[in-house]
Amino acid sequence: MEFDLNHVEEFNLHLVGFYLRLFFILVASLILECRVGPIIALARTQCAPPHLSGLLALLVRQNVSLHFKKKKRKFDSENRQFNNEWTEKYLFIDVSGKPVCLICNECLSVCKEYNLRRHFKTTHANFDATFPPDSTARRQKILGLTSCYEQRRRTLFRVCTEQERATSASLRVAWILAKKKKPFTDSETVKECMLASVGEVVTDEKTRRSIIDSIKQIPISDSSNMRRVEALASDVFETLLDKLRKAEVMSLAVDESTDNSDVVVWGGR
Repeated sequence: MEFDLNHVEEFNLHLVGFYLRLFFILVASLILECRVGPIIALARTQCAPPHLSGLLALLVRQNVSLHFKKKKRKFDSENRQFNNEWTEKYLFIDVSGKPVCLICNECLSVCKEYNLRRHFKTTHANFDATFPPDSTARRQKILGLTSCYEQRRRTLFRVCTEQERATSASLRVAWILAKKKKPFTDSETVKECMLASVGEVVTDEKTRRSIIDSIKQIPISDSSNMRRVEALASDVFETLLDKLRKAEVMSLAVDESTDNSDVVVWGGR
């Protein structure tokens, strides 16, 4: 059987060219975020043998699909845990899953040791010199900073709670005075009455002083009472309007007065 050497050499060159094209196309699919369609079309138009063009298309498709299946990093899904050793190393504590610096009270977004160390080294670089690591003075300083931070948190929570209670009390006083159709200035009289009553009823000095201080915090001056009544009236109006919108039927009663005022009285239900 005779072979044409020219045809064999031409076939070898053609096969080498095909594999070179295959290599460059696969590299391009990794580097460039190309679509699958143009890459496959390019592979099929590079004069590849018929039995290899389908294989090339399959390899390119799988390569691109794996490339696009790579997930981006998400710090929430990494489930980073706070290490208690970071408190002594970098003076950070865990507050609701977030690292908070005990020195400047800055809260970092990511619970990662590199971020904590960078903040400590750049912002509080002199702390290690003043309080060396593993020293008694450093431990006492950390305990003092932790205690101060917890005390500030409790104080802030207590202040917010007292303010909310004082505002709620002023709204209740304004509601009663508005229902009784009393002037705004009567709110100050109500406050004086409460203070006088507590002074006579409560016998324990400590308890009486605490109650009197709480009553004094209630904002029920005439201007405050006016704003409270306006807020209550607006809320009542919005509530009534919302109920009217939801009502399926509504009845109205009209009556005319026979006196000199000659007015029309409307009633609804």
